[in-house]
Amino acid sequence: MRYRFHFLFVLALLPCLISNSCSPKNPGGLGLGAKELSRRAASDYYFLVYQDLLRSGKRDEAAAVLSTLSELTPAPRLLLDLANLYWGMNQRDKAIEILQEGVKRFPEEKQVVFYLASAYQMQRRREEAIAVVRAYLDKNPGDLTGHQEMASLLIDSERYREALDSLEKLQASGPTAAVFFFKAKAFSGLGDRTSAIASLREAIKTDPNMVAAWAELGFLLEQEKDYKGAEESYKKILDLGEEGPEVWLRLIKLNLKLKNPSRAMALLDKAPREDAFVLESLSAFLVEGYAAEAGKLLDRLEKTSPASPDMLFYRAVVAYEGEKKPAKALAYLERVPESHAHYDKSLGFRIQLLLETDKSAKALELARQAAERFPDKKEFSLLAAAALEKTGDVRGSAETLARAGEKWPDDPEILYRLGVVLERQNRRDESVAAMEKIIVLDPNHADALNFVGYTLADENRDLARAMELIGRAVAIEPDNPYFLDSLAWAHFRQGEREKAWEVIRRAVAHPVADPVIWEHYGDIAASLGKKSEAAEGYRKALSGKPDNADELRRKKDAL
Repeated sequence: MRYRFHFLFVLALLPCLISNSCSPKNPGGLGLGAKELSRRAASDYYFLVYQDLLRSGKRDEAAAVLSTLSELTPAPRLLLDLANLYWGMNQRDKAIEILQEGVKRFPEEKQVVFYLASAYQMQRRREEAIAVVRAYLDKNPGDLTGHQEMASLLIDSERYREALDSLEKLQASGPTAAVFFFKAKAFSGLGDRTSAIASLREAIKTDPNMVAAWAELGFLLEQEKDYKGAEESYKKILDLGEEGPEVWLRLIKLNLKLKNPSRAMALLDKAPREDAFVLESLSAFLVEGYAAEAGKLLDRLEKTSPASPDMLFYRAVVAYEGEKKPAKALAYLERVPESHAHYDKSLGFRIQLLLETDKSAKALELARQAAERFPDKKEFSLLAAAALEKTGDVRGSAETLARAGEKWPDDPEILYRLGVVLERQNRRDESVAAMEKIIVLDPNHADALNFVGYTLADENRDLARAMELIGRAVAIEPDNPYFLDSLAWAHFRQGEREKAWEVIRRAVAHPVADPVIWEHYGDIAASLGKKSEAAEGYRKALSGKPDNADELRRKKDAL
């Protein structure tokens, strides 16, 4: 949960509050001879005109008048209002241009500086955000609010050590709940949960009403498997008046982990009843193995809404997740009326179940119909591509994904699926290009990082970059056996056989049946003279019925 201060929410909220309007018009024809008025009277006049236009929804014209007013009477507040107005009209570059000019005119006005930093940050221009706050702090080294803002930006940029250095100075000047909270975020980023939890407890001691600190503490205690402590943290959030469904859901999940389903059911009676929340709760009961309780929950809900078509969807979830009966789930979903508000979701669920039950032709037919009916839902293009691939039409799958990519050009999920399908067509350069684009769009997309890193290692080129990319993927998912296999293979390619052996053993410590992983296990073991382990690796690789079975047999026989 993010904890921000002062003015930084405003730019983020305005797009929700202000929509696009008509084209800008010249405010010069407003009449009344404004130029003949005194400067103060003209300013008042333009301000009244601006407010009237804004109330009338004429935002483009309001922005033009406010621009004139800011030139007539330069003031930080007017520049901020103008920047917010353009931001709300989705003219982000114009808003930033105004804020940049504001910082030049009023370099000591930290409100303007922080607005510009926030705007940069929301565009992921983190280095520019840090630079503008740093320039302010160079001139105002004693401004504690500025140091706090700098710490927040450094944490957002994953520069946790620098953030801690800044926060230590703040703490020396006067410890506040915000300083302790940000220290906790920095420690958490460094993987030091113990110090993070200690800092959060200091934050709460300083300000017992700090909801963000309680939420972060609950989350970290969950990770430490201190479920009782986490439950107390979430209860405190409810006591403070935060009634959001997320907190109730955390409490329900915690009680299920504590093997207390009756308590979880009791919490459901007090919690919100939104569809999404009910489904999440059902899923939580099913994940923890309480299918019977999930069924009882549905029985209760059905008494209050007996004719609700939502019940069909919920019953399908229980039949699939809890009873492991996909055919029964399909029967429920087929009864969901097309007039239902969430018919598209039931349709998507149906298609997935058809794919799972090897009814790919029917799944493809339904996915194509759904894509025509819901052209703005990318999920149906993805499902159609999956159905084509399952029927053996890999080329058709790639074409479907390529068309989806034209419609949603910067969608990481579509790009990733396209990259995988292209790889299966042996179009490796194109597949890597798709994955490289994902990494630009989302530097923390672990699967894309691993894909490119493994490809480089497998081709025995640019091994330094391969290690860097795979290392980032492993940092995100340290127990992923596929990522560990890639890391082991990169070490092996670099001649680091002992390190490769250490990592590949970590990979196969997980239940894996992938023949490639076991082949790598065999190759690394063989290079170290570990013949019995190598034989085991090749034997397990062969059990997966790989395409290169003859080659694996030759390796095994050569031991």
